[in-house]
Amino acid sequence: MKQDDLAPVLKRYGEMCSEYPHWRTGQCLFNALYEVYPDIADSMRGGREDPFYVNNKDQVDRCVEYIKNNY
Repeated sequence: MKQDDLAPVLKRYGEMCSEYPHWRTGQCLFNALYEVYPDIADSMRGGREDPFYVNNKDQVDRCVEYIKNNY
């Protein structure tokens, strides 16, 4: 996936982190991905790279790299 294609996800991710500060960072990323690319989010759900339960910026960054490199 090109950076331009991922930009709407990252924008929404930042918005969600601000709107829902009680959510985990990975939860924000997953939900933003689901809003923009539901098929990709569904394919990652429950898998090794599913960021939903992650609450660590480094792990979220690795998930973003995974999405860029694999979709």
